[in-house]
Amino acid sequence: MAATGHSREALEWIRTYWGGMLAEGATSFWESYDLRWPKTNPHLSLQADGTSGYFVSMAHGWSAGPTVWLTENVLGITAASPGYDTVSIHPHLLGLQFAHGTVPTPHGVIKVSVDRQKGIEVDLPPGVIADAEYEGHVFHGAGHFHLAAAQ
Repeated sequence: MAATGHSREALEWIRTYWGGMLAEGATSFWESYDLRWPKTNPHLSLQADGTSGYFVSMAHGWSAGPTVWLTENVLGITAASPGYDTVSIHPHLLGLQFAHGTVPTPHGVIKVSVDRQKGIEVDLPPGVIADAEYEGHVFHGAGHFHLAAAQ
């Protein structure tokens, strides 16, 4: 959806479906999810063919896609070279007031915090160079940096 210019709609879809799983007590990503499932015990109706039973995994790595999507499309963190030697950081809050997250790399953890009022704060591990932009402010370099929000 983001690739076709519908990032806000994609975020709303994540809120609805992934958020629905969380609201129902998910502690991992489920293999599938349907908003119509019974709320008392969703495990009893987890088959696409309409039958009932415990036939769907409640812990599936492939369904962790929202995490990758939020990292790339909201925090704006993408590898610009193999192994995260260089990264691109171009956040888009998409109506959110703030977003915080981390990305593990071979060099260590990249930490990004974006706040509509305060701007963006980034901590890069040694060996990582960033090209970052937030609301017209640009940064190229390493270490810790802050780009102010537009006033």
